[in-house]
Amino acid sequence: MDRDFTLTAREQQIVELLLQSYGNAEIARELHIKLRTVKAHFYRIYLKCGIHEGFKRVRLATLLSAPLARTATLKAVLACSIES
Repeated sequence: MDRDFTLTAREQQIVELLLQSYGNAEIARELHIKLRTVKAHFYRIYLKCGIHEGFKRVRLATLLSAPLARTATLKAVLACSIES
């Protein structure tokens, strides 16, 4: 069974910056938030996308760079599908 989890507006901003090769500290500066907050957002993004181990940033970027993900605008609703 597939479930869709929609990212919040802030999570979408963080993903957009990740896809532009920003590091955590750069994301924090760009969005005027604390580094710990960036890490907390990534933690929730990983859970929503079903990423629980390995090189999480690489897996997330790969997932979002897939042809299906590229067809949707990240500024619109961005959903990650996982199998349960």
